[in-house]
Amino acid sequence: MQYEYIRLAYGNGGKLMRDLLENLAFPALGCRESGTDGSALKPDGRVPIMASDGFTVQPLIFPGGNIGSLAGHGTLNDLAVSGAEPAALTFNLIIEEGFALSDLRTILESAGATARVAGVPIVGGDTKVVPRGQGSGIVIASTGLGWREAGSTLDIRSVQAGDAVLVSGPVGDHGATVLMAREEFGLSSDLISDAESI
Repeated sequence: MQYEYIRLAYGNGGKLMRDLLENLAFPALGCRESGTDGSALKPDGRVPIMASDGFTVQPLIFPGGNIGSLAGHGTLNDLAVSGAEPAALTFNLIIEEGFALSDLRTILESAGATARVAGVPIVGGDTKVVPRGQGSGIVIASTGLGWREAGSTLDIRSVQAGDAVLVSGPVGDHGATVLMAREEFGLSSDLISDAESI
């Protein structure tokens, strides 16, 4: 990489953007570029389900994770609670000028690892750079595609009295961890984010 920090030119679609994608983003995320602005997936007779979400958190890196793993887990979980088996993810990055490439690498490697552990490929995305002072370091917008069996429904309108509620882990650990990392309460804690793919 030619520079250590994000420059506005990384978002203009030229040589620096190609360098960022080919030498940092694609290897860190563990994906291959399709060569087009879209990727084809085979539906195999099931119903497609899409989920899109945006992620912004301060601090960007917190005990137990970072904005990259949070975006991966969040989008995968949006599909899962819709009854879908996740099949593909896209990551769109809005990066502030001056953001350290070393921090970007950490965040993208975490997102890539999250996708690999779930067995779901990252098939595309986009990168934009905003001027210094006009962003929060980095914001991630992600989209997930999954497949649900035809005729299967899983939504809030299906919940009835007497249904069992499954809790996959401690309630509130992620929010409390981020709050402790963000605010200066003068307290110490062993809490770590429990953000995971369900």
